[in-house]
Amino acid sequence: GATDDSLEENGDRVRKRPKWSSSRSSTHIQSNEDRSLHVNGEKSMRKSELSLRRLRDVNTTCPSDSSINSTEFDATGRLVLTAGLDAHVRIFAKQANSDSYNFRHSLFVEGVPIYRAGFLGRDYGQILVAGSHSLYLSDIETNTTEKIQLHGNWRPSSFVIHQNTTPTMACVPGEQGSIAVMSLSSRTKLATLTAEGHISGATFGACERDLMTVNNEGTVHVWDLRMNRCKQKVKETAFYDATTLAFCDAKGLLAVGTASGLVGLQTGWNSSCKDDVLSPVKVDGYELCDDGNLRAFLCDR
Repeated sequence: GATDDSLEENGDRVRKRPKWSSSRSSTHIQSNEDRSLHVNGEKSMRKSELSLRRLRDVNTTCPSDSSINSTEFDATGRLVLTAGLDAHVRIFAKQANSDSYNFRHSLFVEGVPIYRAGFLGRDYGQILVAGSHSLYLSDIETNTTEKIQLHGNWRPSSFVIHQNTTPTMACVPGEQGSIAVMSLSSRTKLATLTAEGHISGATFGACERDLMTVNNEGTVHVWDLRMNRCKQKVKETAFYDATTLAFCDAKGLLAVGTASGLVGLQTGWNSSCKDDVLSPVKVDGYELCDDGNLRAFLCDR
């Protein structure tokens, strides 16, 4: 078989390698004069240097000759995929007792420049692929690809996946505040949600069927996907011109990135997962109060 050095030389002929990457020796980052690193103006690290070790390129054994638009590890770190404008998804597997990855499998989606790809399924046997206007579901074992119809103006590359639901769900933001909720099992659209403004980021929340979105005005919506309604809305001026968001379920933390470079952080979001908020209630009647509010009442059961 080919040696690691010959494989890298072959990769160098296919694409230009930056000068800094030619050495496998450790890269040292020297700190400032007082030999400590600073974060937000405060000393946080007492070591005088960091040591980074250059590893062999992930795709050395099967390089790409086009721009790479998407990379993703599986949950174990044993698999990594790459995808790009050459319409290929390539999967690499980590070698035993080594930091190197070897080529394992390739999927070709004919005529589709790929802007994003992600592992799907508990055994990572499927890949969800986003082209410029459509989603595609590729099966690794059968080497087949199925197009998922998206009727309307959607942004497939912004998809988010929730694998711990039945069926497995994906949400795709679109134009004018719309979000498509898709079943990846039946390849159909389950619902269309509508929020104010332009949806710039989405992630799944604290509850199994919660979706969180943020718009360009800094408003965070929490959606109950069992009833396809918004159950909570919070506007934060610091999140104005939001571009993306991420949620940490374990800590109830929400991070929102903005065009200004700010990444805002809020806590307490796991408290939004309450059964009394999510459970539908049958109302037996209403009455108008003196203060103008409408009161609902229930009969004893």
